[in-house]
Amino acid sequence: MDNLRKTIKLFFNGLDPDSVLKELQGKDNLVNSKYVNDRAVFKKTAFAQRTFDNNSVDEINNLCRKVEEDWSFSPYKNNGVRSPFYLLSHFTNQVITDEGKEPFIVYEHLLKWRDLTFEIGEDVFSTSHLAYCDVISNRKRHYLSWRPILFSNNKRLKKILERGVAENHSHLYASSLNFDVSWIALMNKYDLKKNNLKKILKEGRLAGKALYDFNNEKVEFLVLIKKAIAIRLLLFEAIEYYNKDIKDSDLEKHFNDKLDFDINCLFQNANTVDSFKLGLNFEKIKNQINFLGNEQAIKLPYKSNLEFYDYAAIRNMHPENYSGCYFLFGERYILYHSFKNLYQSLNTKKDVVILEKFLHFYLLIKNAFRNEIIQLNKRYGFGNFKAYQDRKYSLIGHKTIYNTFFLDMALNYNRELMNIKSHEVRIGPNEKVLELKESLEGIIKIRGSENSEADWKKYLLGISDSIKYIRQLKEENKEEKCEELFFVLHFFKRDCNVYNKKNNTKNYIWIKQVKQSRDETLRHKVKKNAYSIIELRKNYAIATKVRGIDAASSEIAARPEVFGLAFRYLKKHTLKQEEIFVKGIKSIKPLRVTFHAGEDFFDIVDGMRYIDECMFFLGMGQGDRFGHALAIGVDVHDYFELKCRKIMMTKHMILDNIVWLLAKTKEFGLKEHLGEMVKLEDIFKQLFSEIYLNSNIDSEIRHISYHDYYDAWKLRGDDPNVYYDYFNKYTHINLAIYFNELINNDFWDRCRLNEGDFRLNQIRNRYEISRLYYEYHYNPSVKNKGNEIKQFEITDGYIKLVEAVQKCMVECILQRNIAIETNPTSNYLIGPISKYIQHPIIKWHNLGLEYDHRKISESPQISVSINTDDAGIFSTSLENEYALMAIALEKEKDENGKPKYNKSMIYDWIENVRKMGLEQSFLD
Repeated sequence: MDNLRKTIKLFFNGLDPDSVLKELQGKDNLVNSKYVNDRAVFKKTAFAQRTFDNNSVDEINNLCRKVEEDWSFSPYKNNGVRSPFYLLSHFTNQVITDEGKEPFIVYEHLLKWRDLTFEIGEDVFSTSHLAYCDVISNRKRHYLSWRPILFSNNKRLKKILERGVAENHSHLYASSLNFDVSWIALMNKYDLKKNNLKKILKEGRLAGKALYDFNNEKVEFLVLIKKAIAIRLLLFEAIEYYNKDIKDSDLEKHFNDKLDFDINCLFQNANTVDSFKLGLNFEKIKNQINFLGNEQAIKLPYKSNLEFYDYAAIRNMHPENYSGCYFLFGERYILYHSFKNLYQSLNTKKDVVILEKFLHFYLLIKNAFRNEIIQLNKRYGFGNFKAYQDRKYSLIGHKTIYNTFFLDMALNYNRELMNIKSHEVRIGPNEKVLELKESLEGIIKIRGSENSEADWKKYLLGISDSIKYIRQLKEENKEEKCEELFFVLHFFKRDCNVYNKKNNTKNYIWIKQVKQSRDETLRHKVKKNAYSIIELRKNYAIATKVRGIDAASSEIAARPEVFGLAFRYLKKHTLKQEEIFVKGIKSIKPLRVTFHAGEDFFDIVDGMRYIDECMFFLGMGQGDRFGHALAIGVDVHDYFELKCRKIMMTKHMILDNIVWLLAKTKEFGLKEHLGEMVKLEDIFKQLFSEIYLNSNIDSEIRHISYHDYYDAWKLRGDDPNVYYDYFNKYTHINLAIYFNELINNDFWDRCRLNEGDFRLNQIRNRYEISRLYYEYHYNPSVKNKGNEIKQFEITDGYIKLVEAVQKCMVECILQRNIAIETNPTSNYLIGPISKYIQHPIIKWHNLGLEYDHRKISESPQISVSINTDDAGIFSTSLENEYALMAIALEKEKDENGKPKYNKSMIYDWIENVRKMGLEQSFLD
């Protein structure tokens, strides 16, 4: 099945869309066309060369023969008619099972399904499979609103999850149908979305420019989108046309007569110059879309008006669709009926060349756009993910009908699919408390009350002629659920340091501003956000729905030290008795802490240091959680081999990592690594001299050891402005007196100093240590020198030392009773993990999975949970995440080629993880 999947990727993701339409000219039918069986498709296209680079010429020839002689024909009955769409049927007949009104995935093929549909999308396969089966069985289908991410047919897993699950890590605006909503918005309201689309394209194609070899003409993506809009409309119009049993060859005349649209303009090269006729005809396409949308599509209330969202979502669709994911009905209606008409025509040897080519072109363009919204490229690291994250919502917009749909899917539809008892939604805080209040209340309004439908679904039920049937259906499927939605407000890590270009080069020089500490701008934003949260807690009842705080986005952009003051302030904040009066609320619980840490890093040491800084600077402990934490779980040796044992970092980051590693080696008593410690001390002395000793620093701190430097590192949880004020205003005052007066001020001032360790007062009172911390923040020369890039080379001794420290760090988290939120697909796509089975969740907690007492005792048995993170960007669901981990464990083999894990024990482990997820919840 591997070669079949590769071939499908080639034909539906790796071909030049324009070449598909050009084949339409001068060809009678794909039966006689060389487009399918021409071996140049496999040998010359850039996609094929990348996909089949491990195959010999002879192997590729054999694969071509397999396509020509088998996969291009119907798997049910070979009647001599060839089509590339039969490739889909050969695959789906093995992996999809139709149980009742919606499809499910055959569980043992889940990883194969995930591999293929992640690149191309699920609806192509589900609609084509059901259409093919319905043609064979002569069945009529009216329900097209099945779930966006198909469930597997694993009944045992389903029963476990039905007991109740927690979604502990889910970012709201990346957890819905990001691509699907964006695509439907673009296909229906192009004029409203084109500027945002242009902005996306200006930022650059994340999937890279398609390296097609069929022609050398310039291809403009915007023109391809216009072609897709036109062809989608033509496919929709053709549904009724094919039902009248009119010949495919008359389609061109039909479109010209009905739409006054010159179909030949679609065959021109996809650039502005060659496709000028498309531009002239495009206004007619938009007018027809608006006409259909207003005349026969579902129209829903929005801003005191009735507005259609998809002209293909027809009003007379079967009312049972309202009970499912009705938003996708229109797109699936077009795909399903196009596939059905295609397979029916192929089965009876009718001429379907226009339908076949148009459908193929449409799928290729749709998938090309999907590559820009769903993270499909293979680039490792958070920076690549952030590019997708930044555009995830750009075509939807906050003040559109699509925004309400988007949130409805994220907040309501998911809870209908699973028994989610604790739904933690993460959004960013606002600097103004009223804006934060309105944002939270708006989300709660869309979420609706317990066991109720969203406002739009109530409206749909009201306009339906079958309202009695729908209500009866709802009562039959109604379940009592104790699921509750609440919020975690996540601050954003941004690189707000001030840089300045010099001589228009790429060399960035830190502005020589001694009054500006590191991340000063971000610190001000964090303070405003923190004050906004406090005001919310003091004055508005909606504050009871806010249960925690987080900091998300790139770890490289900002360290935990930036958030230390605000997090300590918020975590310790409680309302005074006289403040507890809001609408009868008796109390508001203290905020809990979770933090994105150890997800993305240059060096594993850097990732572990980040986690340690969270614990030390933010005061994380009992009941708090880390998001991801891969740095304490990934295989150290494999990671450094992946990096070819050479890492490019700033000098200051290398210096900090070395000092932290040396200090932890001593703290953990790892005496067997003394040889490596000596080498690292030498590197410390060299880097410290380069960064600090040429910076006009006072003579008192010229003889700093790594122990002293580590003490200065411990002060980074303090507000740097405290030290600026002292060294520029109050040097005549004793340090101990100065700090003592500070903590006697208001609560915010008290939190400016980290009180997490009683020894910190002794460290602060040492002039040379406080001075070193001051220079770290305010000396321009230190910052400029430290910002220079240096290559750090990894040795065998270094790897062994890092492995030992990693093991001890895991124990530190266990002792503090901090839980870990794992996100398998997110970590697989962003982190240094090549298979789901390599996810460290198995290393962190194997109770129930292993029976070897030694392996059980070696595992720290940390509390872990499975979550989605950004389901819309990663095209996944909570059930899917559990299923992918389960099937990965079942597929894993030992050294003898036998199953490594007992199947019953796998489900015991799944049950343990499910329970821990609920225990981790910030709900009471």
